[in-house]
Amino acid sequence: MLDILNLIHVDPALLAKIFPIVVLSMGILSGCAVILKSVAKFTKTDADDKAVGFVDKAIAIGQKVVDFLSGNIQH
Repeated sequence: MLDILNLIHVDPALLAKIFPIVVLSMGILSGCAVILKSVAKFTKTDADDKAVGFVDKAIAIGQKVVDFLSGNIQH
């Protein structure tokens, strides 16, 4: 992973500050997704379905960021 950091010139101290924030945000988004999915089951409107789709896209992007920052680029 240090080779990747040297290649793109990322300061490890900055990475140590950003990584916990990103992981915490992912936890919050995952909790919101669970709540929205359970609400979407009981309602007939499309607004909550769109919100679930939006949160799912945000989670997918966040997962890619976490994978990149942690050096887990295999999947």
